[in-house]
Amino acid sequence: MLPLPLLTSNLSYIDTHPRHWQSSWYLEEPSSDLRRALLEALPQNVLQAQWLLREYDDGNKQRLIQRIGFDCICEELEVEELDSLQESKLFKIEVNQGEENNVDNSEVKEDPIILLKTISSATGQVEFVCMRSDVTSVQEALEWLSYEIGPD
Repeated sequence: MLPLPLLTSNLSYIDTHPRHWQSSWYLEEPSSDLRRALLEALPQNVLQAQWLLREYDDGNKQRLIQRIGFDCICEELEVEELDSLQESKLFKIEVNQGEENNVDNSEVKEDPIILLKTISSATGQVEFVCMRSDVTSVQEALEWLSYEIGPD
């Protein structure tokens, strides 16, 4: 059984074994810690790429990408390649996709999700890292990751 934070906003978690947790709880849950527990407990086939557009916690975004798979995300969402350099690529996912059908027609424009895809030269392992929304190049993303200051 997965460990849960002491304070829960939904008592159903306490009364229900994790294998019976419902995917709808993910969208209703305000606590990022409990959403993380749901991501771990829910079967991979019920996770939805659309959840990325509503998730504000970078750790949960990265876990969603790992569990759903980037190829599936590309099939379900509009993903734009911004830049590439050797084995690295920078992608942008607009958060306000499909907002023209939004009932409240709010003018709030959320920052896009910027993802850096890297492939380890040693292991061949593919990794995705959430970047700041103002990053526009792979070089800038790599510098930001290694805490180097780029040229002005």
